Amino acid sequence: MRGGYISHLEGKNFARTGFKALRVGIHSCLFQQKAIANRTRHPGVWLGHAHAPSWESFARHLAFRKTKGSYRPQKSGNIGLAQVLDMLEAEGESGLKALFTEVCLARPDLLATLAEHNMLVTREMPSIP
Repeated sequence: MRGGYISHLEGKNFARTGFKALRVGIHSCLFQQKAIANRTRHPGVWLGHAHAPSWESFARHLAFRKTKGSYRPQKSGNIGLAQVLDMLEAEGESGLKALFTEVCLARPDLLATLAEHNMLVTREMPSIP
């Protein structure tokens, strides 16, 4: 998994709208069908993304993400998350649950490890069904 994430690493957009020929996408903006060149990162701006907030949510979205979403096979041909998911799925639900628990579940040991490496960002957020 690239970067240790179960999803992709591409960021999200904040863009000024109202320009003709501007296409605002989730991960990129195009102006006159070309990638915008004057983009920048904004340190200190955090965007929360609940990609797999529960086992039920992960399982419910799995088929779509494997065919049209962030779990598709890599174009490079390298072994990636898509192939790992295929192998785990062949073992049955227990393999997929083990992956979810290891990578997505906010377990006390995982939270402590992230905090030790200054990689844990916390904010109060409303509960997600």
